[in-house]
Amino acid sequence: MSKEIWVDIAVRNSRSARRSFSVRALVDSGSVDSGLPAAILKKIGVQPVGVENYEAWGGKRLRRKWG
Repeated sequence: MSKEIWVDIAVRNSRSARRSFSVRALVDSGSVDSGLPAAILKKIGVQPVGVENYEAWGGKRLRRKWG
């Protein structure tokens, strides 16, 4: 039996704690990184600073910006 784990998290801009939002997020217990849509991060002033390559489920390869 598989159950999903959801958590409420606060996301803040590290340079301006007043720029933040809360969101309910699905936990991937096998993941080492977390991700959120760029559009919502941009609203609080988070800008991309690099690009990372990932291998997703099923062998699909992805390039994602990080900030």
